[in-house]
Amino acid sequence: MTTTDLQNLAIAAIDKAEKELFQLSQEIWKHPELEFEEKRAHDVLTTFLQKHGFDVERNFIHSTGFRAVYGSGGVNICVVCEFDSLPEIGHGSGRNLVSECSIAVALALKAAIEHNMKLNIPFGKVTVIGSPAEESGGGKIDMISAGVFDNVDIALRAQPHHHNIARPVMLDMLQMKVTYNGKPTHGALPWEGRNALDAAVLCYNNLAALRQQIKPTMQINCIITKGGIKPSMIPEETEMQIYLRAGDARDLHMLQQRVAACIVAAAKASGCEAHFEFLGRPYLCMIHNSLLAELYQKHAEMFGVIFPNDSETMLTPTGSSDMGNISHRVPSIRPTFSLDTPALIKTPAFTQVVGTDSAHRHTLVVAKALSSCMLEVLEKPELMEDIKRELEEATAPRTPTNSRCPSSAGSCSSLTAFPVNGTEPMLA
Repeated sequence: MTTTDLQNLAIAAIDKAEKELFQLSQEIWKHPELEFEEKRAHDVLTTFLQKHGFDVERNFIHSTGFRAVYGSGGVNICVVCEFDSLPEIGHGSGRNLVSECSIAVALALKAAIEHNMKLNIPFGKVTVIGSPAEESGGGKIDMISAGVFDNVDIALRAQPHHHNIARPVMLDMLQMKVTYNGKPTHGALPWEGRNALDAAVLCYNNLAALRQQIKPTMQINCIITKGGIKPSMIPEETEMQIYLRAGDARDLHMLQQRVAACIVAAAKASGCEAHFEFLGRPYLCMIHNSLLAELYQKHAEMFGVIFPNDSETMLTPTGSSDMGNISHRVPSIRPTFSLDTPALIKTPAFTQVVGTDSAHRHTLVVAKALSSCMLEVLEKPELMEDIKRELEEATAPRTPTNSRCPSSAGSCSSLTAFPVNGTEPMLA
């Protein structure tokens, strides 16, 4: 059977399961679950995979994680499912479609592997990883630490977004929590207290001013999560949550230092005490394997997908993901795909779009392109040498002047949060 014949077989497998895949996506979309609470999505996805002949491990690493495998030997292709939602607005990141796309790719590759197994032809293996808490919990990082990806040759997933981009720019990210402590008093006697809300507002304004002086690849996202109890009470404690992003570890370290100065300055100006810490594990920038990305784009274009060619669209950062951490260990791609809508990701409008039949059909086109791309790799095992060599070169130690992490290749050095925490004492 030729590569084209296998691709047709794989595409037919997706078409055959089209209604089931839509129902799968709808089940996740209609029942959004926050990170590490995705029990229903876990059960729905694992039941589906077991029904379709995969060997399934439930509650894998995390209570809502899973692993499903079909085939043995040869190139091990890992497709990653994500299924956590956003607070209040549901699936504004479209992870119901992320899972649908990955499951469709897994079914397609299984069909090709199964066909060759009947002919006693070794043809590789497909592994499906269900990873919880992509939004901020870093579920994949625990899986990496547990060695889950040690025997994986290629990792992939696709993300609904605003444009079709084979190698979207994704940044390093650190999460930060800031707490200001003041002195409570009655609102009629403000001179007797120290207003912790003043400190938070000053910090927010400091960060807003700092944004004017940082690189386009540096980002500061901030909200005040606790601002007080009642207007008549001078707030004793306030809290902020901050995301810091940058194109490489060096820039992120620099950004940390400047943000820390903003936090401390607000404490000094308001007479409050500041405590800050870096939460969780850093998300690393995405190293897209250029060979895989080019293959994917070639096949996607054959399915009628149109890719932009202007540098502004292709180089605009699209966020951060713990998929980036996998890409520093395993040759990976994480293309974005358009749903042909003006709705912006992480909005209520996008939540509505990702539940439509139109979004479902866009998703299956991408799944067919990814499947065709992976089948070409399975048919041409010599490609794996070049694919793996590219990752080795991209993650080789680099000097400070060439440590950039571009969307196609490059390197982010190991990323750690520094300082781990900080304190600025309250004025007497």
